[in-house]
Amino acid sequence: MANKSLQHVFYPLYMDKAGAGTGAVKDKAYGVFAARLSTHRFLDIPDTSIFVGDIERTAKGGTRVMTLADGTVLTQSTENSDGKNADYVFRLKKRIGQRRVIIKTGKRIYPSDPKKTQVHTISFAFPKWANIATISDALGELIPPGKISVDGSPNATEIQPYFTLPGGGTYGIQKQASATANNRAGSSRAGLKAKVEANGGSVVE
Repeated sequence: MANKSLQHVFYPLYMDKAGAGTGAVKDKAYGVFAARLSTHRFLDIPDTSIFVGDIERTAKGGTRVMTLADGTVLTQSTENSDGKNADYVFRLKKRIGQRRVIIKTGKRIYPSDPKKTQVHTISFAFPKWANIATISDALGELIPPGKISVDGSPNATEIQPYFTLPGGGTYGIQKQASATANNRAGSSRAGLKAKVEANGGSVVE
């Protein structure tokens, strides 16, 4: 049993395909990514970076056609209740993403045994639509620069400057200055709000 909370917290996330490189699956996407509070504490991420609000968006499309292919007309009923207007509003659910990224720290698991060099790892859970460039940008914005090792040899309070995806692939974390300057993807609340509102939705905090 842990002596501190290990629940997940959520951070804002957005992406534009035009600037996120090949492999993006949507022109524009937004939502959240997650980490346990133990990761949040280790990285000294400000609590103000946690997204505790809701994302509301307007549904696309129109009212369901209640006429079958052969011309049979259905009446509106409980069974056929999903005929909704094009402008109805719904909230995106906060979910733990299925794309897990792993980052090595410099903190040894067995500090008193020189023969055992295993180190602790931390992880973030991103939604499936987040591509490599989006993840790199979001982590670069979120993680304080002083927590990322410059030379790739982190001390006990730092992390490696790259992340790994299960199944293969290691990729660099963007430097915070360039990640912040690039507004095509990232983890800022202001950036998320702008992207959502540009797409006809709103952020409620």
